[in-house]
Amino acid sequence: MAKAAHYPSDISDDEWAFVCPYLCLMREDAPQRDHPLRAVFNGLRYLAHTGCAWRYLPGDLPPWSAVYQQWERWRDARVFERIVHGHQIDVPACRAVVRDHRDTLLRNESAMIRLTRLKSQVEHTSQH
Repeated sequence: MAKAAHYPSDISDDEWAFVCPYLCLMREDAPQRDHPLRAVFNGLRYLAHTGCAWRYLPGDLPPWSAVYQQWERWRDARVFERIVHGHQIDVPACRAVVRDHRDTLLRNESAMIRLTRLKSQVEHTSQH
C-alpha cells in the first residue's frame, strides 16, 4: 500500500473517537490485522462516498479485499446499526457473530452504502 493520500471522505479525529469503540471487534495490535483499522474504515467511507466498485479502491488505501472482509465482519456484527441507534456493544457477542458468519457473501452492496449515508444523515441532523 502506497503512502495514503487524504480524501474528503477520510474520517476526522472526532468522528474516529466516536466510532472506533464500535468498530474494534479485536485489539488494534491483533496479529491477524494487516492494515490499521482507521485506514480500512477510510477505504469503506471512500467507497460509500464515491460509489465506486470494491475493486476500484485507490492503491493507497488498503486492498479492496481487506476492506470488503472487514466490512463483512462489521455487517455481520450489526455494528452500523449499533452506531446509528447508539447501542453499546458486547465485544464477545460480536466476535461470536463474526466467527459464525465469516463465510457469508455480500448480497447487496448498496445496503452498505445506504447504511453509511443514513449514519451521515443522522450525525448531520444531530449536530443541528
